[in-house]
Amino acid sequence: RPVGGRPRSWQGGERGEETGGHLIMYNCNKCLAPFGANTQVAITACNHTFCVPCAKEIVHTGAGCPACGTDVLKSSVKVVVHQRDPADAKHMLCGQSPEFITQSCASALRFHNEQIQFELEREAQNQVDQERQNFASFQESVKAKLTEIHGAYKRYKGKCSDLVEEQAGLIRDRNELQDKYAQKTAQARRLQEICENLQKENQKLKKIQGAPLFDARPLPPQEVSEGSHHGL
Repeated sequence: RPVGGRPRSWQGGERGEETGGHLIMYNCNKCLAPFGANTQVAITACNHTFCVPCAKEIVHTGAGCPACGTDVLKSSVKVVVHQRDPADAKHMLCGQSPEFITQSCASALRFHNEQIQFELEREAQNQVDQERQNFASFQESVKAKLTEIHGAYKRYKGKCSDLVEEQAGLIRDRNELQDKYAQKTAQARRLQEICENLQKENQKLKKIQGAPLFDARPLPPQEVSEGSHHGL
């Protein structure tokens, strides 16, 4: 992330270091390798820097500048020596006209701004790529969790279906038992009625069997005299 208007990697130590307020190290805009002191650096017309091997590869393949996509021709590539000590650059301007010095400084500032912009865009792209990777990982974890939840839901749904079927079976069994109980209850009532009728019949039979075949009681006297009179 930019700090103070410049990429964090340029705040000293990681890919560049400052001496006397001057940034004295740049990186290859393709392989990102830092340039050492007195290293040959290829500079394109679009103000991007490359190490010589990367510059040769870009020119040979014709793929264009990796930083901005501009066509890179061999004739437009300038190979310079990277000066680590700012004093060496100052000595190179000695004896030059003010117009040349002004143009050189303007070109150097424009180049410096292009490099800062490139580094800012690269770090921003790295952050975007990292966020995309984090989001993809989060999406995968959410997808896996949803798959797990869906699987658990299907299992519980199957168990609920089994329980519903089991409950329906229990209700059928209960209804069958109730019907059988009602039938047995009706049979018991009928048997009870039959038993009561048999008991009544038995009581009647007992009464009949216990009574004499004729009445052996003596007739009253009036009935005897009247019988005797009628006989006479």
